[in-house]
Amino acid sequence: MLWMITDFSAYKSKLAAYSSISSMLEAGADMVTLRNKDIFPKEKVHSIARALYAIFHDKGVFIHDPDEGEEREFDFLHYPSSRLSDAISAKKLYKNKKIAVSLHDIEECLFALRAKVDYAFLSPVYKPISKPDDTRSCVKPVKLDSIVLLGGIDREKGEELIKNGYKNIAGISLFLGGSAKDDVRYLAELIKENSFYEK
Repeated sequence: MLWMITDFSAYKSKLAAYSSISSMLEAGADMVTLRNKDIFPKEKVHSIARALYAIFHDKGVFIHDPDEGEEREFDFLHYPSSRLSDAISAKKLYKNKKIAVSLHDIEECLFALRAKVDYAFLSPVYKPISKPDDTRSCVKPVKLDSIVLLGGIDREKGEELIKNGYKNIAGISLFLGGSAKDDVRYLAELIKENSFYEK
Protein backbone atom coordinates (compact mmCIF):
# COMPACT_ATOMS: atom_id res chain seq x y z
CA MET A 1 0.00 0.00 0.00
CA LEU A 2 1.25 3.44 -0.97
CA TRP A 3 0.02 6.30 1.21
CA MET A 4 0.31 9.96 0.25
CA ILE A 5 0.61 12.65 2.94
CA THR A 6 -0.08 16.06 1.44
CA ASP A 7 2.00 19.20 1.80
CA PHE A 8 -0.50 21.90 0.91
CA SER A 9 2.26 24.53 0.83
CA ALA A 10 3.26 22.96 -2.51
CA TYR A 11 -0.03 24.03 -4.14
CA LYS A 12 -1.00 27.52 -5.28
CA SER A 13 -4.75 26.83 -5.38
CA LYS A 14 -7.46 24.34 -4.48
CA LEU A 15 -7.62 23.21 -8.12
CA ALA A 16 -3.85 22.66 -8.23
CA ALA A 17 -4.06 20.59 -5.03
CA TYR A 18 -6.98 18.52 -6.31
CA SER A 19 -5.28 17.91 -9.69
CA SER A 20 -1.98 16.85 -8.12
CA ILE A 21 -3.56 14.55 -5.54
CA SER A 22 -5.85 13.02 -8.19
CA SER A 23 -2.89 12.27 -10.42
CA MET A 24 -1.10 10.48 -7.57
CA LEU A 25 -4.19 8.36 -6.82
CA GLU A 26 -4.49 7.53 -10.54
CA ALA A 27 -0.79 6.59 -10.61
CA GLY A 28 -1.23 4.04 -7.83
CA ALA A 29 -1.43 5.69 -4.40
CA ASP A 30 -3.96 3.74 -2.32
CA MET A 31 -4.61 6.28 0.41
CA VAL A 32 -4.15 10.00 0.97
CA THR A 33 -4.05 12.03 4.15
CA LEU A 34 -5.04 15.66 3.63
CA ARG A 35 -2.56 17.20 6.06
CA ASN A 36 -3.24 20.91 5.94
CA LYS A 37 -1.29 22.74 8.70
CA ASP A 38 -3.48 25.89 8.35
CA ILE A 39 -2.38 26.60 4.77
CA PHE A 40 -5.84 26.32 3.20
CA PRO A 41 -9.13 27.22 4.92
CA LYS A 42 -10.73 24.06 6.30
CA GLU A 43 -13.70 24.32 3.95
CA LYS A 44 -11.35 24.13 0.94
CA VAL A 45 -9.79 20.97 2.33
CA HIS A 46 -13.25 19.54 2.98
CA SER A 47 -14.34 20.24 -0.59
CA ILE A 48 -11.15 18.59 -1.91
CA ALA A 49 -11.86 15.56 0.31
CA ARG A 50 -15.45 15.27 -0.93
CA ALA A 51 -14.43 15.67 -4.58
CA LEU A 52 -11.65 13.07 -4.28
CA TYR A 53 -13.88 10.58 -2.52
CA ALA A 54 -16.60 10.99 -5.15
CA ILE A 55 -14.14 9.89 -7.85
CA PHE A 56 -11.86 7.56 -5.86
CA HIS A 57 -14.41 5.95 -3.53
CA ASP A 58 -12.36 2.74 -3.43
CA LYS A 59 -9.46 4.63 -1.81
CA GLY A 60 -9.19 6.24 1.61
CA VAL A 61 -9.22 10.06 1.77
CA PHE A 62 -8.19 10.87 5.35
CA ILE A 63 -8.65 14.16 7.19
CA HIS A 64 -5.61 14.96 9.33
CA ASP A 65 -5.94 16.14 12.94
CA PRO A 66 -9.76 16.23 12.81
CA ASP A 67 -11.91 18.45 15.01
CA GLU A 68 -15.26 17.22 16.40
CA GLY A 69 -17.22 18.30 13.33
CA GLU A 70 -14.78 16.53 11.01
CA GLU A 71 -14.94 13.42 13.19
CA ARG A 72 -18.71 13.33 12.70
CA GLU A 73 -18.70 14.11 8.97
CA PHE A 74 -15.77 12.19 7.50
CA ASP A 75 -15.24 8.43 7.48
CA PHE A 76 -11.42 8.50 7.27
CA LEU A 77 -9.55 10.22 10.12
CA HIS A 78 -5.81 10.53 10.73
CA TYR A 79 -4.55 11.71 14.12
CA PRO A 80 -1.12 13.12 15.01
CA SER A 81 1.00 11.35 17.65
CA SER A 82 -0.08 13.82 20.35
CA ARG A 83 -3.66 12.59 19.95
CA LEU A 84 -3.28 8.82 20.31
CA SER A 85 -5.98 8.70 23.02
CA ASP A 86 -8.34 10.66 20.72
CA ALA A 87 -7.71 8.16 17.91
CA ILE A 88 -8.58 5.27 20.23
CA SER A 89 -11.69 7.07 21.52
CA ALA A 90 -12.82 7.86 17.95
CA LYS A 91 -12.52 4.18 16.98
CA LYS A 92 -14.63 3.16 19.98
CA LEU A 93 -17.26 5.79 19.14
CA TYR A 94 -17.24 5.32 15.34
CA LYS A 95 -16.58 1.62 14.81
CA ASN A 96 -17.19 1.77 11.04
CA LYS A 97 -14.80 4.67 10.37
CA LYS A 98 -11.19 4.09 9.39
CA ILE A 99 -8.79 5.56 11.94
CA ALA A 100 -5.06 6.15 11.48
CA VAL A 101 -2.55 7.59 13.94
CA SER A 102 1.05 8.72 13.47
CA LEU A 103 3.49 7.39 16.08
CA HIS A 104 7.24 7.19 16.64
CA ASP A 105 7.66 4.00 18.64
CA ILE A 106 6.77 0.39 17.87
CA GLU A 107 5.28 -0.18 21.34
CA GLU A 108 2.89 2.74 20.82
CA CYS A 109 1.98 1.33 17.40
CA LEU A 110 1.19 -2.08 18.87
CA PHE A 111 -0.81 -0.46 21.67
CA ALA A 112 -2.86 1.51 19.10
CA LEU A 113 -3.50 -1.60 16.99
CA ARG A 114 -4.58 -3.61 20.05
CA ALA A 115 -7.07 -0.78 20.71
CA LYS A 116 -8.50 -1.45 17.21
CA VAL A 117 -7.06 1.62 15.45
CA ASP A 118 -6.90 0.62 11.78
CA TYR A 119 -3.46 2.00 10.82
CA ALA A 120 -0.43 3.04 12.84
CA PHE A 121 2.28 5.07 11.12
CA LEU A 122 5.81 4.38 12.32
CA SER A 123 8.33 7.15 11.65
CA PRO A 124 10.91 8.28 10.85
CA VAL A 125 12.29 5.23 9.09
CA TYR A 126 14.88 7.47 7.39
CA LYS A 127 15.75 11.12 7.99
CA PRO A 128 12.71 13.05 6.73
CA ILE A 129 13.26 14.83 3.40
CA SER A 130 10.55 17.39 4.14
CA LYS A 131 11.98 18.13 7.62
CA PRO A 132 15.76 18.52 7.21
CA ASP A 133 16.13 19.87 10.77
CA ASP A 134 14.41 16.85 12.35
CA THR A 135 16.65 15.50 15.13
CA ARG A 136 14.65 12.39 16.01
CA SER A 137 16.38 9.04 15.83
CA CYS A 138 15.31 6.79 12.98
CA VAL A 139 13.20 3.74 13.86
CA LYS A 140 13.63 0.18 12.66
CA PRO A 141 11.01 -0.75 10.03
CA VAL A 142 8.46 -3.40 10.99
CA LYS A 143 6.52 -5.85 8.81
CA LEU A 144 2.95 -5.79 10.08
CA ASP A 145 -0.14 -5.40 7.88
CA SER A 146 -1.51 -2.36 9.70
CA ILE A 147 1.79 -0.52 10.25
CA VAL A 148 2.69 2.09 7.63
CA LEU A 149 6.32 3.19 7.32
CA LEU A 150 7.01 6.93 6.93
CA GLY A 151 10.00 9.23 6.88
CA GLY A 152 12.58 9.99 4.22
CA ILE A 153 11.20 7.51 1.71
CA ASP A 154 12.02 8.40 -1.90
CA ARG A 155 11.88 6.12 -4.94
CA GLU A 156 15.17 4.35 -4.16
CA LYS A 157 14.43 3.81 -0.47
CA GLY A 158 10.86 2.76 -1.30
CA GLU A 159 12.18 0.22 -3.79
CA GLU A 160 14.62 -1.15 -1.20
CA LEU A 161 11.88 -1.48 1.44
CA ILE A 162 9.45 -3.18 -0.95
CA LYS A 163 12.07 -5.63 -2.22
CA ASN A 164 12.79 -6.50 1.43
CA GLY A 165 9.13 -7.35 2.04
CA TYR A 166 7.75 -4.10 3.47
CA LYS A 167 4.42 -3.45 1.76
CA ASN A 168 3.02 -0.34 3.46
CA ILE A 169 4.94 2.85 2.81
CA ALA A 170 4.00 6.51 2.99
CA GLY A 171 5.61 9.76 2.05
CA ILE A 172 5.31 13.49 1.63
CA SER A 173 8.19 14.42 -0.67
CA LEU A 174 7.79 11.17 -2.64
CA PHE A 175 4.56 12.61 -4.06
CA LEU A 176 6.03 15.98 -5.09
CA GLY A 177 8.25 17.00 -7.98
CA GLY A 178 8.50 16.29 -11.67
CA SER A 179 9.13 12.55 -11.41
CA ALA A 180 6.53 11.87 -8.67
CA LYS A 181 3.90 10.31 -10.92
CA ASP A 182 6.42 7.93 -12.51
CA ASP A 183 7.92 7.08 -9.10
CA VAL A 184 4.49 6.34 -7.61
CA ARG A 185 3.48 4.21 -10.60
CA TYR A 186 6.75 2.26 -10.37
CA LEU A 187 6.48 1.63 -6.62
CA ALA A 188 2.79 0.67 -6.84
CA GLU A 189 3.59 -1.91 -9.52
CA LEU A 190 6.52 -3.21 -7.47
CA ILE A 191 4.25 -3.73 -4.44
CA LYS A 192 1.79 -5.66 -6.63
CA GLU A 193 4.54 -7.82 -8.13
CA ASN A 194 6.05 -8.65 -4.74
CA SER A 195 2.63 -9.45 -3.28
CA PHE A 196 1.91 -11.78 -6.23
CA TYR A 197 5.16 -13.71 -5.78
CA GLU A 198 4.56 -14.13 -2.04
CA LYS A 199 1.25 -15.95 -2.64
